[in-house]
Amino acid sequence: MHSTTNHRLRRLACAAILAGPATLIGSLHAQGTPFGMIPQEITNGDITLKYNGDPAVGGLRLLSIGDAAESEVFEFEPVEIFRLYVRDVNTTIASPFPDPGPDCSPSLICIGPTQLDPASGSVTRVGGNSWFRITWDDSTSPLLPPTETIDVSFSARILPGSKEVETKIDVDLNGSSAFTLFGVDSPRVRLLEMQGSAAADQRIATPAYIGSIVHDPMENGGGAGYHPGILSMQWWAYYDENPATSDALFYFASSDPEGYKKGFFVRTVDPQAQRRSLEYIHQWFPENNLTTTTYSSPYTCNLGVLRGDWYDAARHYREWILGSGSDWVALGPMETNPTFSSVIRDARMLGTSLVPPCPTAFGCNGKNHNHFQYMNTDLTDLKNYFIGTSHPMPSRVKFWDFKSFGAQMGDWFPVRQQFLAAADDPEIHLLPYFLPLVYSQNASTYNAPYVPGYQTASVEDYLVMNPDGSFDVLVKSGCVGPTVTCDPGAVETKLPAQLCMATDFAADYFEHVVNMMNTEHPGELGSVTGNYLDVYYAIAASCYDSTHTHGLLGGGKWYTEAKRDLLLDTKAFMQDPLGGDVPGYGYAMEAFNESLVGAGEWGAHDIATTVISPPVSFAAPLFETVYHEYGHVTSHAAQLKGAADHLLTDPEIMMVQRQVFAGRIAMGLAPATGAVFDDDPLAVDLAKVEFAKTAQMIKNHMDVLKLDTVRHWTVFGQLLRAPETDSPTVSFESSCLPIFQTADLPLSYDQPQVYAAVFGRAEEDSIGVIVMNWTHPDDDQICAEVTSGPNQSVLIEIDWEEYGIPAGASYKISQIDETGTTVVQDFPFTIPAGPSLLFSNVNASGAEFFYIEKN
Repeated sequence: MHSTTNHRLRRLACAAILAGPATLIGSLHAQGTPFGMIPQEITNGDITLKYNGDPAVGGLRLLSIGDAAESEVFEFEPVEIFRLYVRDVNTTIASPFPDPGPDCSPSLICIGPTQLDPASGSVTRVGGNSWFRITWDDSTSPLLPPTETIDVSFSARILPGSKEVETKIDVDLNGSSAFTLFGVDSPRVRLLEMQGSAAADQRIATPAYIGSIVHDPMENGGGAGYHPGILSMQWWAYYDENPATSDALFYFASSDPEGYKKGFFVRTVDPQAQRRSLEYIHQWFPENNLTTTTYSSPYTCNLGVLRGDWYDAARHYREWILGSGSDWVALGPMETNPTFSSVIRDARMLGTSLVPPCPTAFGCNGKNHNHFQYMNTDLTDLKNYFIGTSHPMPSRVKFWDFKSFGAQMGDWFPVRQQFLAAADDPEIHLLPYFLPLVYSQNASTYNAPYVPGYQTASVEDYLVMNPDGSFDVLVKSGCVGPTVTCDPGAVETKLPAQLCMATDFAADYFEHVVNMMNTEHPGELGSVTGNYLDVYYAIAASCYDSTHTHGLLGGGKWYTEAKRDLLLDTKAFMQDPLGGDVPGYGYAMEAFNESLVGAGEWGAHDIATTVISPPVSFAAPLFETVYHEYGHVTSHAAQLKGAADHLLTDPEIMMVQRQVFAGRIAMGLAPATGAVFDDDPLAVDLAKVEFAKTAQMIKNHMDVLKLDTVRHWTVFGQLLRAPETDSPTVSFESSCLPIFQTADLPLSYDQPQVYAAVFGRAEEDSIGVIVMNWTHPDDDQICAEVTSGPNQSVLIEIDWEEYGIPAGASYKISQIDETGTTVVQDFPFTIPAGPSLLFSNVNASGAEFFYIEKN
């Protein structure tokens, strides 16, 4: 072994920084305890973590975590607390992502505590009973040559008043020249099924896209992914929704306000075990991981115990992020964010033309999706019908060019002439589709980009490079050619790995395309008010091209910073009153991620409900509960006009369309509609009885939602917990309803016929309640479960304490319905100590809004 004084001084200095002067005495490594005498618990405030020594998992076994109410409410199976991914410098690594599975990646060496020398390990208390550190000092490993040694320090602490245990890890391969540190999993924990919990009652909240709730996660898993990326946030929650079992919730999160690349894996271990378990893994990515031999956590990964359900976990995370100083929220909510597009902020409704080229699963009925000569008519018809002539309706739009979705991704010009002819209407505010992350090697400009300053360069010089120097190539099947001729068996294009967003080319290319839309066609693209960016949320890249300006290979936060800067810089360029000519310029993005909050205006999420039968997960507004007032979010595709004719006349499908629209609003999503451009004006579709019922219901709801008074809460307020109501419900498990249409079911199969959602303004101590009846009197002829009529009387429970409104205060209630009539109670009332019931007699297919504010 070759421990040196320098190594010990470095660790001692680190301990002094972490512990602080008040706890330095007693934190010296020399006072550590052998694993066999490991302390039994740490506790502080409301959290207790119990653990002991266990040679089977390398010296440290987490036993349980609990709080003051239940000190051991969650228990753990034995598992190694961390895994190191070590690379032999003579080994080529193809994938930038270590495999967190039970078997190690074949090109990496996986070292856990059991592969370290137990004689080199000890445990140290730091700061009394609230912090411990377990260390391996100059440890050898049977997986490495005997001349190689490793230092590892895993620490866990509980801050005063905290509900979480914060964990960090530090690793040092002691200056090895033969091995590097490629990745680290820490912590790895196996959470046992709650005692007395029924499988049907167990849930896990997963922050994928807008969010989902997985039912029976011990059987179905919890999901996996990377952040920033497919995971829109960095927290998970496991709980039993039956309060008779326990209202405790296991919280697993990272506290990173800057956007470092990280992985989360939540998966079943053995669904057939007598007591099942879930494994939670957090994966760290060291910077320069082809050469580095050290790593120190730049943020903490946390285990916690909260009380409640997914909503309580989301509010807990919201409290942390708003107090973290993160750039994501530093610009403030969209109402006051100075960079936020005024056109998108002020939109009453959002439009989309997201439809795949023909053929689709249902056929296209002879309609050509690329008939842009009908775009003005279609979008203007929808805008005028739903929100009137005086409000903007920004609309995402695809297929505006000849090549972007065909075989030449990256070469965006010339613009489709039909689109040019249609895009000069100042009323419709278009956001043309633009995919800035990839550039096809089939494009004629691949080796001669049209971007000024790069005409003799190769785009390949600016792609994200794998560790072995290769580029990923995605082969897609579908449509080919400039006219988008469709053949499901044809090869569409080869897409090299995404452009590295930290290169000068990526920024200049992005800005050039955006500027070209507005300068190359003056007077023709006057309605372009932003861009719709495909997969811009994509996983933070692990780029291994050392010639790029990011300078960090593997991990880090540079990719997040580069994408945010690109958006904000380009918006500033376009909005500049001295140079730019598009003051309302902004961005819509397919899916969304918290790292882009404040930089983009409009996120288009996939809804996370599985559409298999039976589903194992259902949509939940996790993202909206945290970030609702920071931007608009819609579902990925919200089509109404122009779907295949037989869908517009199907009473079941049109009924589900109404449920989907109201259910989205109840989850905090912005109202959206869409069109497949064709030669049928809206009046033709409105002649179809079933379609007309759906369109009228949406119009009734929009007559309420578009009002400034209502938007004060539903757009610019926080999304709060949905209230309990006595509304009748419809089970979408029923065979009378098409299962393929249930991708927007919040939380479960059973959906209320009248949705109620609450929005709050904390600075005003006020709330607003939107009530939406999506049923029609004819629906009971479709499905026997629907008990519709001319109106629906419901009682809505308002829990004043839940919404932060103090008992004893004087308040008043006002009411608005779809006719625009406002009724203000002419007497104040005093907030009672317990919940109150709000009575709503909402019309079939109608909506009304209540707002409750200080008298």
